[in-house]
Amino acid sequence: MSKIHIEGYKKFTILMVAIVLISSVFSLISPILINYWSNIGQEITNEEILILLGVMILATGTKIVLTYFREKFAKEFNKKNFKNYLSQYYKLDYDYITEQGPMTLMERMIIGVNSIYQYLTGDAIQIYSNIVILLGILTIVFLQNKVIFLILFLLIPLHYFGYKHLNKELSERSKQLQEISSTRWRDILSILNQTDYIKQLGDYQHINKIIDFNLEEIYKAQSKVNVYAQSSSALISGISNVAQTMIMVLTILRGLESNNYMSILLISVLIPLFNQSLQGITNSNLNRRDFDISNSFFSTWKSHLETEGSVNLKEINSLEINLDEMRIGDHHKKMNINERYLPGDFIWVKGDSGTGKSTLLKLIPRFRTVDGILINGRKISEYTLESLRHRIEYLSQNVPIIKGTLRDNLFLDIPYSSKIEEEMKKDPLLASIFKNKTMDSIITEGAGNLSGGEKQKIAVARILYNDVDLLLLDEITSGIDEETAKEIYDRIFEKMKNKIVFVISHNDLPSKYTNKIIEIK
Repeated sequence: MSKIHIEGYKKFTILMVAIVLISSVFSLISPILINYWSNIGQEITNEEILILLGVMILATGTKIVLTYFREKFAKEFNKKNFKNYLSQYYKLDYDYITEQGPMTLMERMIIGVNSIYQYLTGDAIQIYSNIVILLGILTIVFLQNKVIFLILFLLIPLHYFGYKHLNKELSERSKQLQEISSTRWRDILSILNQTDYIKQLGDYQHINKIIDFNLEEIYKAQSKVNVYAQSSSALISGISNVAQTMIMVLTILRGLESNNYMSILLISVLIPLFNQSLQGITNSNLNRRDFDISNSFFSTWKSHLETEGSVNLKEINSLEINLDEMRIGDHHKKMNINERYLPGDFIWVKGDSGTGKSTLLKLIPRFRTVDGILINGRKISEYTLESLRHRIEYLSQNVPIIKGTLRDNLFLDIPYSSKIEEEMKKDPLLASIFKNKTMDSIITEGAGNLSGGEKQKIAVARILYNDVDLLLLDEITSGIDEETAKEIYDRIFEKMKNKIVFVISHNDLPSKYTNKIIEIK
């Protein structure tokens, strides 16, 4: 269990175990009293009924207290746990994220955090209460009837080993189900989140075929797991129910023959309580399956984390690229780049689509590890990722815009400053946006009330007011008009003229600003 799991969890566990044990005692007081009254020949009067009622109210009250403390603790527990895994997600290898799909990883992370919470704050604690109750019931029954005791005792290994086997099999099947569901839902959402594309369609026959195929795979896999789980569970529960029904019938018949109505009352109280506790232990083991799957999923992340350097980068004074070839997995690409770049260099990276321009730029902030790139004379692998990426800004045509105010978007990844806000309001790059909007204007989900050019201007404004030394611009003017593109480049050149700037562009606009060219063929 990782550190975040147990931070504050020990105190919580001690408190919860104490509460559930008290709850267990209250649950057993009723059958203990009935057994005591039966042994001394005490008749059940209104006074005894009120005592039993009071005990049951106290038992219910302790359960409410348990729920209150659990959910009060849960908020911080879940938040810390999620942030812990999110910090690990940030450090995952770039290729692993792209291969698995960020949406799939995030979905499984959310499910995993919830599964861990459900088990650690519920089942892992409640199991102690159920064990105490079972032991108490078996003790009382043993003193009353050895045959019934033996039947109840044999039901425990039936449940334990039966559900243990079921749990083991379901762990594998559920793991496969999670993988299938995550992948297929990702494919469905990749279509449905394209509102403009969907709205322009005359009919939805083609995309419905794609969605139908994915839905079939999801629910087919889900059905297989449910059929196995529910049929196996029904078999085990059926055997248990038959045994408990026979106990009740036997107790009633013997009680009526001997006029021992207290024994009937006692068993009538004990059997449902026994069944509830036994089922509680069973459910805890079944929920342990999801907990184990989630922990296993997060454990795989450890082998896919980025390698970390140890040197803190404070400023970029020079960048050297010495690459004869690029290796991305099994793919090799001839490059023949041997050049040193200094502040003030504006480099145009040219080449046809698919030649590796973006791949080259992504090597500089260490999206992938590679030899042959040096900053200030050191290999970039020697620097800590945090300090390296603080000095470099990578911007592509895919601009992150969130639902919120214009201010929220402009300060998305830079610290808020009222001084910078005032400068932004006067920035010529943002003038066209502020004609119709204020800092408090709401940007809708998916940036539906922004043009492509406006989105890029917001993204560029972020980097203009961020303290970086090296700028990587990857097709940032693709899909926008030439006038807006020129406006963006003019402002970047003016503001970043003492920085190192790399630009990927298919048009000739950067030629006006660049003093160096990398051409990839």
